[in-house]
Amino acid sequence: MTNPGTMTNPRTWTAEILFTDDRGTTHAHVALHTNGARGFEGAGSALSDPGDVLVPLRGDTLAAERALLDLAQRMRVAREEGSSFAAAWPER
Repeated sequence: MTNPGTMTNPRTWTAEILFTDDRGTTHAHVALHTNGARGFEGAGSALSDPGDVLVPLRGDTLAAERALLDLAQRMRVAREEGSSFAAAWPER
């Protein structure tokens, strides 16, 4: 008999965020890998503030937040439409 509090089938999902900068804008692309396969993707951007030169992570943080929100929205839409992870969006 299995203890209900014991995880018998643990799973790991990994989110990978890639940052790029283009003419004062930080772009973030997030890819969610589920069980070794590519699942959902999201994207977000943030304009750089010239006053933030000494704090470059500020743009990264905002762009990442927006990319993760986009990812969450895409997952919600797929769930509501009954889509599976594999078929939700083609790889970019």
